[in-house]
Amino acid sequence: MTKRPMILRLVPSGTAVLTRRQVCRWLQISERQFYRLNFPAIRVGKRGVRYHAGTVLEYLNRELVA
Repeated sequence: MTKRPMILRLVPSGTAVLTRRQVCRWLQISERQFYRLNFPAIRVGKRGVRYHAGTVLEYLNRELVA
């Protein structure tokens, strides 16, 4: 039995709603790099911001292909 790479075990479901910190841990990037990538966000209340995992993946695929 072969072990899967760590990143594959950490991939949230496509319907997961994540915080900025969770997205950074998932993608293994710094918060500075996170802000440079400018992911599409979901506003939650006055100050809350969340990120849909499926949308993050689509955004990355679109940016990598371009």
